[in-house]
Amino acid sequence: AGATTPTLAAPGDVCASAVRTVRYDVVAMKLDIPLNGWGDHVPEGVVFALANGDASPSAEDLRAEPGRVSPLVMRAAVGDCLKVTLTNRLDARRVGMHVDGVMKDVSSDGARIGRNEDSTVAPGGTRTYTWFAQRAGQFAVNDYGSGTGFGMTEPSTDTPSHGLYGGLVVLPAGFRWTDPVTGRDLLVRDPD
Repeated sequence: AGATTPTLAAPGDVCASAVRTVRYDVVAMKLDIPLNGWGDHVPEGVVFALANGDASPSAEDLRAEPGRVSPLVMRAAVGDCLKVTLTNRLDARRVGMHVDGVMKDVSSDGARIGRNEDSTVAPGGTRTYTWFAQRAGQFAVNDYGSGTGFGMTEPSTDTPSHGLYGGLVVLPAGFRWTDPVTGRDLLVRDPD
């Protein structure tokens, strides 16, 4: 049997060998999530949404047009360091961003489980998670701040059942994201 890649690192060294840093500003927010054109919806919906100034659609866009909502998908390439800043806009509920498949230390685990440090975000709070993309793949992003008994109660009280989940896609080393119209590298900020 082959060895598996460890996903926890000593605090402070997780991105020591990174070739670049990719930053995401994310909010966890309430949203009445429409499901289809017949009026089905999730009235107690919660979502992860981008809050970067250049994000499209941004959290504010989704508030204005809830029909544009879809699970958050972040991208990186092998060798990238991800700095994901999560702001919790939910009332009375801690949330976190937990992703497997990346290297991280326990302070960036995005969970509140067992005797590990609570790395979730209190209502109104902000926390930056640091992850290193050491291998290509597609990885689920879940909120483990609300517990892990997904769908075990009726009605369900966990946040992933109400829409708070996403994904991280890690592509081969050196991959770039460009604007389909202008060809501009989307990871390079405009000088103005």
